[in-house]
Amino acid sequence: MTGNYLELAIIAFILLSMFYLVWRGGQANPESTGDLGRRMGRMEGKMTTISSELGTLDKRMGELDRRAATVTDMARLEGAVAAHEHRFDDMAGVLHELRAAIGEHKSTSEHTRRQVDRLYDFIVEKGLK
Repeated sequence: MTGNYLELAIIAFILLSMFYLVWRGGQANPESTGDLGRRMGRMEGKMTTISSELGTLDKRMGELDRRAATVTDMARLEGAVAAHEHRFDDMAGVLHELRAAIGEHKSTSEHTRRQVDRLYDFIVEKGLK
């Protein structure tokens, strides 16, 4: 009796497996359902968009290449900077000396200002009397 049920279960399993495979086999060809055509259409649209973006990017890269500084330009600029660098060092030395001279004259000018103020006050006082 159990053998009959076991045989029936095996037969049912085989039949169900065959039914499933036949049913899936019909779906194995996606072109018959139109799914592959729709996918290819979407892919073609994406490829067209990407192609146009690549064309734009290629144009931008060409503009950047034209505008970019060359190695020769960079060497020329480095030479110009090096030529003027010693001038800046000389100017820094002159500025240092100028600051020192201003510091020396500051006390003298302060003293002179105080004396002029005293004379001014004295003259104004005498002039008002």
